[in-house]
Amino acid sequence: MYSSVREIRIRLLSLLVRVFVFVLLLSLIFFLVVVGSFLTSQTSPISIPFSGALEGYYIGHGSWNGVEIVFDSLKELRSLDTLLLDKEQRIVLDRDSDPCFENRFKL
Repeated sequence: MYSSVREIRIRLLSLLVRVFVFVLLLSLIFFLVVVGSFLTSQTSPISIPFSGALEGYYIGHGSWNGVEIVFDSLKELRSLDTLLLDKEQRIVLDRDSDPCFENRFKL
């Protein structure tokens, strides 16, 4: 009788370990799917055609000088609050629709 109880305990422990590994793998797969879908989703308010227009402007002109024309010509870009920086982190374009924001920094 002692051996049958021991066998049952070993079987139950083995089953418990298998279920634990299975749940752990399912959790890992779920986590990877959620992270993957988050990383591949469009989180930016600017869709790919607009970024293409901005890239085309930069390639065509060689700099960001006069890029305001692109933002004024596309209806969807007019409503965006935009801050465009160059390589040296200098502000090239600052379009803020909140007039109170500008007044906060005036002396």
